[in-house]
Amino acid sequence: CGGVPMTTPQGFSAAGSGDIGEALNLIHDRYPSSYVFGVGWSLGGGLLARYIGTEGKRCRLSGACVISPCWDYMARSPYFHFWSRVFLAKSLVDYAKENEYALSKCDRINLKKGLSAVHIEEYDQHMVVPKHDKYTHVNDYYRDASAVHVAKNIHVPTLSINADDDPICSVIGCPDDLSKMGPGLTIVRTKRGGHTCWAKGLDINETWMDEAIVTWINACYDDVIRESKVCHSASAQSGGSKVESATTKVERTGAKLERTETKLEAPPVKKIGDDNSDKKKSSFVKPILNKVETAYSSLQNSGESNEQITTYAAALAVAYCSYRYVRFLKST
Repeated sequence: CGGVPMTTPQGFSAAGSGDIGEALNLIHDRYPSSYVFGVGWSLGGGLLARYIGTEGKRCRLSGACVISPCWDYMARSPYFHFWSRVFLAKSLVDYAKENEYALSKCDRINLKKGLSAVHIEEYDQHMVVPKHDKYTHVNDYYRDASAVHVAKNIHVPTLSINADDDPICSVIGCPDDLSKMGPGLTIVRTKRGGHTCWAKGLDINETWMDEAIVTWINACYDDVIRESKVCHSASAQSGGSKVESATTKVERTGAKLERTETKLEAPPVKKIGDDNSDKKKSSFVKPILNKVETAYSSLQNSGESNEQITTYAAALAVAYCSYRYVRFLKST
């Protein structure tokens, strides 16, 4: 929230993607011939994905990237509850205490229980759910907010990047079947990357994530994706990196790249438009995957170096979590 005080008790909702639509409608009215692209990280990525899927073909965006989104709020990583108790719930409670006057104007929420919540589900049950007539339980809210249920209606070219080791937004909820994915959705899953990270090294200002975003948006702008009229799913895994699509499979051993033609190891790829689009499809998929693989391979140039970085990062994470947990115990 950037420290901005609340002026109404409405607050935030993971299912409230309407603000995105209002802003895009205003931009479209003022600049009707402009290209507009969207990028969302973490919870913002989930909101953006939900908006794109809800709007379908009516979506005002020309392309989008969603980074580390939570596709299904009912799917949790093994570390989520610890993170929820130590950081997320406490941060929300602290913010609610700072804005207690604004929140007190809503007689539907249970402010007393909300301010004493120790995990995110408890906070949402008392502070978010009561504001909406369609929810009776926090799980109703989580299911409604989950973009996975509208993923098959995504028509705008949308790239989702998720890491298998994301401790916050679990990849378990990612659409894993082409029948659940709209013609515009591409999902890239990496073995490592954490949550909105994908750092190339110890320099936090240099990430593969940024390169992938720029590559995708440029492709959208050049109409490479829209003209191809093809939907595909890609999977990139570090340490024996793989990127798979309908026409191309990339396997990396060390610094060597071997590229062979293969079929997607999944149900048949959906096509939009001309069925005889193999040539167009190939010209579309290869440049994108080539750039993504080239950028991603820099993460794995040195296995030994990466292991050291991973160990160092893990030690810092444990130290930080321990510090937060001790503070949490003292505050309770």
